[in-house]
Amino acid sequence: MMNKSIFSTKSTLLYSAAFLGASLISFQSHAVPFTTTEISKYLVIATGDGTNGDNFESFNMSNVEIGADQEVVSSGQNSPQQVFQSFTSKPDLTGDYVPNDGANAAPSGNRWDDNDPDAPNDTVGVPDTLPGGPTLPGARPLFEGRDFSGNVALTGEFAEFGTSNSDVHADSNIGIQCNRASVSDCINVSSTNSFFDISAADPDNPENLNTGYGINAGFDPTSLTDELEDARDSIVSLGTELVLDENYANNFLTNNNIKDSGAPTILDLDAIDTNNDGIAVIDIDVDGSSFNINNTDWILQTTNDVFAIIRMADGTGFDFSNSSVMLGDGTNNSTDVIDELGAIFFMDAYKGTNTLFELSNTILGGVALWDLTDFNPNRNQLLSNAPSVFDPGFDEDNRTVINAGQNAQGCSQFISNQVLMSDARWNRCDFAEDDPGIEIPEPSTIAIFGFGLIAFGTVRRRALLK
Repeated sequence: MMNKSIFSTKSTLLYSAAFLGASLISFQSHAVPFTTTEISKYLVIATGDGTNGDNFESFNMSNVEIGADQEVVSSGQNSPQQVFQSFTSKPDLTGDYVPNDGANAAPSGNRWDDNDPDAPNDTVGVPDTLPGGPTLPGARPLFEGRDFSGNVALTGEFAEFGTSNSDVHADSNIGIQCNRASVSDCINVSSTNSFFDISAADPDNPENLNTGYGINAGFDPTSLTDELEDARDSIVSLGTELVLDENYANNFLTNNNIKDSGAPTILDLDAIDTNNDGIAVIDIDVDGSSFNINNTDWILQTTNDVFAIIRMADGTGFDFSNSSVMLGDGTNNSTDVIDELGAIFFMDAYKGTNTLFELSNTILGGVALWDLTDFNPNRNQLLSNAPSVFDPGFDEDNRTVINAGQNAQGCSQFISNQVLMSDARWNRCDFAEDDPGIEIPEPSTIAIFGFGLIAFGTVRRRALLK
């Protein structure tokens, strides 16, 4: 089976690029150019706020588990091996990815190898290394089970969250952090049937989230929002190494998977890191439209631990539909479980559409979705170089949203004014604990010809379960 690499041909079209590198002041490999001490603590950071007497629900989950992904390529069925679940409906991705139970990926068959049968006979709690759970040939496997990484931060002084039929597996010392005076102010009164689990030793006795267990009021978000200001300043200051347009999405990110085209799209990010600083900086220019990934398995491959920052330069948002975006290490049957971020999709302005990231029937492995519009003083201008200032605003017409799942799962991180989830399973992928950051490369110019390329990377792995 031939994989499409960034230097491959498709039909008779040759895709090429010319790069002009950035000069680097100094660097350390595997790092991102900003501090992540506070950012790394949370799966969800919801930055929206309300006003006195008019609370704003900045985070909502329905039929969700966070801090756990107990069935990779979820079947939507009940399993006695999966620790307590309050779902009334579970995510079901088998029809898109493994319609043939127990079969390997093949043209006109499965998109992924289904090494693990559907619930109730699946082997929950075992990392998805062969012969574990379903895997995408050429990609690193996802972790299957609970890692208690489902911490949430609500930064707004008048923010709250809503939940129904959902389970939070998180650190009891962090849990759901809320910038309110009392726990009762943090959770929407209409929330129902949701639980908080902190005990791997006693998983059958979760605490009732609706009574306030696992919610920590009095949270001061200053250190977190300061880090995010610095992160945005660093990201918008980076010199571009690659530009992608809609032609790339149409030719490489539409109907590219083993089932429908014979191969996933494999992207060699090492080739894009032209200055060898360990970071691939990619701008997306889709001429005021949405950047769409449709019915595609997209492997973001690196053998040099390159980290990718993918910035929206001209467009309205990102749309992931019936697609997976996974990290790869250049081996077909990798056993290196994804447990850290290798890429950030980044957007920092409202461009006429409230939902900046939309996920439907999607699997993410090591890819974060960051909307830092609330940190952009020119919130209608993408990649404004004005110094970042945190201001969530209260205008309902230009609030920004991440819809992190209508049937979605994997290992990721979500930052936005408002984060919504339904029928989803999410673990947190974060940054290397010992990452001190790097100094920022001086901006560079770039010439890109043809349809363009794209790439992502991974960073140093942390322990699977702490």
